[in-house]
Amino acid sequence: MSVRRSDVARETLLVGLACFLVAAVVSWLNWDNDFQGSIYRNDYLGLARFLRGEGEVTVFTYPVWGFPAVLAFTHYTDFWTVTLQNGLASLALAALYGSAAWFVCSRGLLALLCVLALPWFALASVKGSDIWSAALGVLAMVCLARMFKEGSTRVAVLAALLIGLALNFRSDYLAF
Repeated sequence: MSVRRSDVARETLLVGLACFLVAAVVSWLNWDNDFQGSIYRNDYLGLARFLRGEGEVTVFTYPVWGFPAVLAFTHYTDFWTVTLQNGLASLALAALYGSAAWFVCSRGLLALLCVLALPWFALASVKGSDIWSAALGVLAMVCLARMFKEGSTRVAVLAALLIGLALNFRSDYLAF
């Protein structure tokens, strides 16, 4: 049985939407989590305020600017920060599904694994830089796979930009 492009595109969209719904539920259940709370309040918010011109920092290199820039963009609003994180996490899994669906025996099982990736969504529910680096890394790997398949320089450049951006959230995650 051949796989039609329109089927995979529709399934990818549905997987992404289902992932976002599961991520929203996990975030709601985990809303009061204070993992890395002191780093969030002291370092991330401090640099975010500096980026908005509302404060000073003594060390500009820690934390790296990515997550504080997101906080500055969302005006330090936890709801919008976590919503963006859930969107990025869902996008990464949907892209992974869309890339891998052509090669698996059971697309239904792949979709189920993406939607039930609860540890991934728990990571997205925490106010921190981890999911940004990890999700951007996944998107970069999906782009690299596509680049090798198509031989596209544009996709290779996008992968490089995503890896570079991910390194500005957490540089230690992409030491592979």
